[in-house]
Parts: sequence; structure tokens; C-alpha cells
Amino acid sequence: MDLAEEKEALLQQQEELIKIQQKQSRQIEGSIKEQQGAINILIKNLRKKLTGLARKEQVLVSELSDDAPERETVVNRIISRSKETVAKLDTVMATLKTKKAKLTTEQTGLKEDIKALGEKLVTI
Repeated sequence: MDLAEEKEALLQQQEELIKIQQKQSRQIEGSIKEQQGAINILIKNLRKKLTGLARKEQVLVSELSDDAPERETVVNRIISRSKETVAKLDTVMATLKTKKAKLTTEQTGLKEDIKALGEKLVTI
């Protein structure tokens, strides 16, 4: 009788772990979709902003003579802004990769727990 009770308890644990894993998988997928949406909005807004600034600066540069010191200042500003934008996007991507790795590790742990319970059930 004890063996049957232990087997039943293990089956319940396995079912609970599977539910937790499924719930966590849905949460991970939802979180990733949300973050991708946020990144797309960020990129869209940055493009609009950079395009507007680039147009203004293009007009300014075209109005300056080739040897004007202001021309170099404006061009350098455009370059530095582009570098800042790339750095921001790199930071966001690195953060997302870290979160995804953490969630994947947690999910792998749950899979291993489920597998161990399954093996224990088989031995019983």
C-alpha cells in the first residue's frame, strides 16, 4: 500500500511540475514578445528622432562652407549620436539575452526535476 501511495504522490508532483513548467514557458514567451515589442517601439522612435535631427543637420551642413569649423562640429555630433544610439540598443539586447538565459536555465531545471520524478516512478 505504501508503494502505491508513494507512486501516487510522485505522479502528483510530476503533474504539478509539468504545470509549473508550462506556465513558466507561457510567461517566458509573453515576456519575450513584450520586450521585443518595446524594443521595436524604441527603435522606431529613435529612427524618427535621428531622421529629424539628421535632416536639420544636413541642411545646416549644406549651408556651411567646406572649410567652416562648424561643419566639422555638426558632423561629429551626428557621428557621436549614432554611436550613442547603437550603444543603447546593444545594452537593451544584452539585457534581453541575460534574462532569456536565466529563464532558460530555470526551465531546464524544471525539466530535469520532471525527468528525475519520471525515472523514480519507473523504478517504483
